[in-house]
Amino acid sequence: MRVAAVGEATAIAARKAGFSVTFVPESYVAESLVAGLVTRAARQRILLARAAVTRDVIPDALRKAGALVDAVDAYRNVLPEAAPDQLLQALSDGIDAATFTSSSSVTHLQEAANAACVPWPFAGIPAVSIGPITAKPCARQAGTP
Repeated sequence: MRVAAVGEATAIAARKAGFSVTFVPESYVAESLVAGLVTRAARQRILLARAAVTRDVIPDALRKAGALVDAVDAYRNVLPEAAPDQLLQALSDGIDAATFTSSSSVTHLQEAANAACVPWPFAGIPAVSIGPITAKPCARQAGTP
């Protein structure tokens, strides 16, 4: 069995679980994973463990390349109950930037801000995104194209 991981942190976790990771793309986005796998995908059976809410870039591209893909919703992102209070504490302590590692982290922070009655987006606090896909909801939340 060959194992691919979208990012180095996922690769590390997979190795700790006993998997031998054979591919990690340079850029940690679905499109880079697809670019590295699509030429090897024909007639391959691929199990894609992913979040319950995600883009279909990977399974669609691999199927188009001739792979048989089983996409399994392995986890779902939920807003923790304590998030509004944690946000209020972080803002009280002072923050210099808000960093986002996924589109859901943007929408969840907005939900936490709404629940805590904190204006969104945060005035004077820059948003930092892991990549171009996550940057899109950051820009939408800030009201920029």
